[in-house]
Amino acid sequence: MKRSLADTSARSTAGCLPVPLFNQKKRNRQPFTSNPLQNEPGTSSGTWTYNFSATSLGWGTANPEVAATESSKQWVVSSSQLKMKEKPNLRIISAVIESMKHWTQYAHKTALLFEVLGTLDSAVAPGAYGAKYFLLRDGKEILPCVFYEIDRDLPRLIRGRVHRCMGTYDTKWNLFKCVSVRPATTQEQNTFQDFVKIADVAMTAYVKNNE
Repeated sequence: MKRSLADTSARSTAGCLPVPLFNQKKRNRQPFTSNPLQNEPGTSSGTWTYNFSATSLGWGTANPEVAATESSKQWVVSSSQLKMKEKPNLRIISAVIESMKHWTQYAHKTALLFEVLGTLDSAVAPGAYGAKYFLLRDGKEILPCVFYEIDRDLPRLIRGRVHRCMGTYDTKWNLFKCVSVRPATTQEQNTFQDFVKIADVAMTAYVKNNE
């Protein structure tokens, strides 16, 4: 006996309820450039609208000083607001060895990174954990220095030449921990004392205003 197509279709679906394969809730389509949190129904735009532009985060700026300032800020995001928490700004201080030791006593108030020019007064001696030790002389002052070859090698240093070192001073060990070492250019040597005077004036004013 032949069964009709209609009878077969009716039997195969008997006792079954149609099950939707997907969530059929309709949502408004937003362009790619819109903020979905701004346009979502029931969402407060004053609470969830964030502006993470390259300029506001300090990325892609052409001014390195602005970048350094922006990078010293910490973004704290909560469910109710977006606020910016200031951290102490990094101050790069040009200093002779004597003034560098003097200004280091205020490092607990503000982050200090010193730029020191001096003559290499020793051979470079290797140490543990990739350390390279050497002496830097500035007039009568002699400064023990260390550079750790972690992500880059120490460039070739020539004894008797003037070098530019940047780093922080460890008063406990009387050790200048370098983050950058290279031969100083002639222009840097000629203008260094002017920058030292400017840094002294700026730090004197800072200490006076933060007593």
